[in-house]
Amino acid sequence: MTQDRKGAVFVGTLRGEGLVMYRSFEDFRQGRTAQRLLPGLSVSYIFIDREGGYWIGTQERGLFYCASFDQGRPEAPAALHDGIVKSLDWDRRNTLLPARTRPVCSLSTCAWAASATFRRRP
Repeated sequence: MTQDRKGAVFVGTLRGEGLVMYRSFEDFRQGRTAQRLLPGLSVSYIFIDREGGYWIGTQERGLFYCASFDQGRPEAPAALHDGIVKSLDWDRRNTLLPARTRPVCSLSTCAWAASATFRRRP
């Protein structure tokens, strides 16, 4: 569960119930759903970046992104359609690194494969 700057509450669900959005915490408490997104998917995490973009991890289809729910719906970045993203991190050059489940080298270095990178605005 996470809350954005506007007060909307987002709840990731299991068993394919997707992402549930509420307009406020009070709506969440009262069970007044504003929107259901990503039906049929289990949402394992929701991350809001510093620019207000939403990164949503699903168990079945990996990572989705939405710049604003006011103007669009979550979409899977084309470069990430082929696998499950387990975590996200930024490097020193403001590059987003989606970490996969398969390591690219020995376990002693704990380096993880990243099939795509995304540049953050400076």
